[in-house]
Amino acid sequence: MDIQQIKNFLALCETLNFRKAAEQINIVQPALSRQIQLLENEVGALLFNRSKRTVTLTVAGIFFKKETNRILQDLDKTIVRTAQLHNGEAGEIKVAHSSSAMNTVVPSFLIKVKDKWPQLKPLYRKLPILSKLK
Repeated sequence: MDIQQIKNFLALCETLNFRKAAEQINIVQPALSRQIQLLENEVGALLFNRSKRTVTLTVAGIFFKKETNRILQDLDKTIVRTAQLHNGEAGEIKVAHSSSAMNTVVPSFLIKVKDKWPQLKPLYRKLPILSKLK
């Protein structure tokens, strides 16, 4: 099973018509029928009820449709998040500060960071006072 098979399955779920779904995804109807048969064999369940006039989802097909939609949405989110991490637009930023900076500099800095990169999560900690060093 691959992503394209799942997308083709979902196209058939939307149209409930092999010919229309095949046209929509730009393949021939026998190829789509074969893909669905292979998918059903791999899953181990009949996903569609077929008659000469109608195609409907089985209970297993309804479940599989719901789960594959969720999986593809998660995959899309994963792809976006990966690109954001790669481009430095997401992840964590560590901010170390002294006590006085927490009341003056850090809040405005964190607001600017959050506005520019909403996917970044600031992690900050207070630095020990360096007054002992003279």
